[in-house]
Amino acid sequence: FLMNQGRIVQSGDAESLYTAPVDAFAAGFIGNYNLLDAGSASRLLQRPVSSRLAIRPEAIALSLHGEREGLVRSHSLLGNVIRYRIEARGVELVVDVLNRSAADLHADGERVSLSIDPTALCEVA
Repeated sequence: FLMNQGRIVQSGDAESLYTAPVDAFAAGFIGNYNLLDAGSASRLLQRPVSSRLAIRPEAIALSLHGEREGLVRSHSLLGNVIRYRIEARGVELVVDVLNRSAADLHADGERVSLSIDPTALCEVA
């Protein structure tokens, strides 16, 4: 059970709490999420979205192929993970990628393509 101020907000195992949070509190409880209001989500995904969306940072892939709609604002090396702050279509996102080699590092100011796993989009209250 996940409780907030003495109230059960979600029940389930750690995997379901991580992959399918019911609200913003649950989304932030285990790890990080990009929480987007409906307007920001609509701009980012270029389709109508009517509710708030949560997207895990590792569900977004970066590349140099395709439309380069994202701009690397900053990056931090966190051991085996590189955490990027990316601006795409007026929305700021946190993106986590595995640090496999120095050749994979995207420099601040570089334009990148984004690929978001559609199964990782989670509507939250």
